[in-house]
Amino acid sequence: MGSLYESELDAITFSFSALHGYEECPYQFYLNKIEKEKGIDNGYAQSGSYGHELFEQIFTRKITPQEALDECVEEFENHITEYMSDSTLQKKKDALCEYLANLDIDDFFNKYKVLGVEKRFRWKIDDIKMIGFADLILQRKADSKVILVDHKSATHFMQADGKTPLRNQLSSFETYKKQMYLYADAMDKTMGIKPDLIVWNHFLDGGKKSIIEFNKDDMNKSIEWAKEIVKRIYSDKEFNAQKTYMMCNVLCNFREMCEYRNDE
Repeated sequence: MGSLYESELDAITFSFSALHGYEECPYQFYLNKIEKEKGIDNGYAQSGSYGHELFEQIFTRKITPQEALDECVEEFENHITEYMSDSTLQKKKDALCEYLANLDIDDFFNKYKVLGVEKRFRWKIDDIKMIGFADLILQRKADSKVILVDHKSATHFMQADGKTPLRNQLSSFETYKKQMYLYADAMDKTMGIKPDLIVWNHFLDGGKKSIIEFNKDDMNKSIEWAKEIVKRIYSDKEFNAQKTYMMCNVLCNFREMCEYRNDE
């Protein structure tokens, strides 16, 4: 494609998080993918990751929800090593514990066949190498519909009608819809199936669900978005920092080393 960093970029297997990371801040992408810096985590991501770890064990039947709940009660704080206020920490712990306490796993397995848990995909979009991990792929026994599920620690996306995104969640919804449609493309190319439904399981928001029906046009738009971002990456000569308070001070993995963080 032609780039100052062509050899480095050619070696990358792109993920949704890498593409979205470039959108949020090209310099973050540069540090991560070109300079190979490690960075640090953040407390919000750690709380979500801990939930994902427990769900993987539950849905592969390695532990029961009660065993996961017992562990969460005892170990939650030990998994949050980056700063989070005491009130936020307690709120997230309580929400995860409540979700686990209310999870009826017998009813779940009566209704669904599990097709994949933390399913790793390697696939290509044209000549772009891609990797992704789908949290949960299900087939509903009642009608054989395939459901692609993402365990999301963020607040639910939809208004009361279940179809219209909340105004303050529209950006997040559009962002993570791209992620799920890229995974739908991966499912199609590697498993020979597409999801009928896409579901976000907001496990820290009372287990609320955001649900959309699969739409081929939206999948194609997400594929084109990925191709366009990669094109922009290859043509970028500067990878300028894009600064926002939350990213630069709380979320960015390079917030403690970025020389642009305190620039006016």
